[in-house]
Amino acid sequence: MDETVKPLRIPPQMSAERLSADLRAVHVTSESLLSDQSELSAQARCVPPTEPIPVELLVKLVQRRLGEIDCFSRGWVLEGIPQTRLQALSLQQAGVIPEHVGEKTSDQSSYMNMYCSY
Repeated sequence: MDETVKPLRIPPQMSAERLSADLRAVHVTSESLLSDQSELSAQARCVPPTEPIPVELLVKLVQRRLGEIDCFSRGWVLEGIPQTRLQALSLQQAGVIPEHVGEKTSDQSSYMNMYCSY
């Protein structure tokens, strides 16, 4: 099996939400990781909004979500995760390896990272 991560060309008007809908994949964001009632999500919600979620906790949250049946069967699009090199390396070491990686620049010159597996 080829384990090379393929770049994904993302049109400027394409949102991660629309991409996941078009692919019928699960759209996963930081906010969606914190929205359930799990103990991990509760720990993450205790982090002050001005501070990043600790990398170890973020990795556990992502692993748990991507291990659920809908992500496993339909694939997933991670939006805004990872945001740092350390997060990306930590996710990779934990076995979260996307099939495609995309980055796009919006009209406001901000960026959106998308990790995809479908």
